[in-house]
Order: sequence, then C-alpha cells, then structure tokens
Amino acid sequence: MNTILFSHKAREDFLNLETTTKKSIAKHIIKMETNPPRKRLRNTNFYVEQAGQGRIVCAIFANRIEILRIFSIHKEYERWYKRLD
Repeated sequence: MNTILFSHKAREDFLNLETTTKKSIAKHIIKMETNPPRKRLRNTNFYVEQAGQGRIVCAIFANRIEILRIFSIHKEYERWYKRLD
C-alpha cells in the first residue's frame, strides 16, 4: 500500500474543484493507494491518471505517490502539458 502526498499546488487544485468532481477525484485517489498509475507522460518522470473528465498528475517513489497537479477537465491538462515541452 502506498502513501499519498499532495503538493501545495495539488492541494489548492483539489480545494477549488466543484463538489461532484471533488468526490470523483477523491474516490480515484483512494484507489491509487493500492493500484498505482501506469500511464507515464512522455519525456517526463510523471504519471497521469484519468478520473472522469479530470486528470491527476503524480510522481511515484518507493512507497509513496506524490500528487503534483489535479485538473478538472482534459483541456486544462492539455494546456499544462503543452507548457512542459
């Protein structure tokens, strides 16, 4: 079982979500404790999980998962991802 940690920005992102989206993402984060993400972002050390329309970007270490960003819709995630290049 992995420990889930939130970065400062991920915590802000989560608190600013709408209630229904927040519930969906929270359920998905709980599932991530036992099933870590597998989809790796190209040319980075980050992983991304899809939670409904939202995306959760995280980094995986030995026994912990650090959530870096949370996006409520795919379009926000795409804008962020394009800035990484």
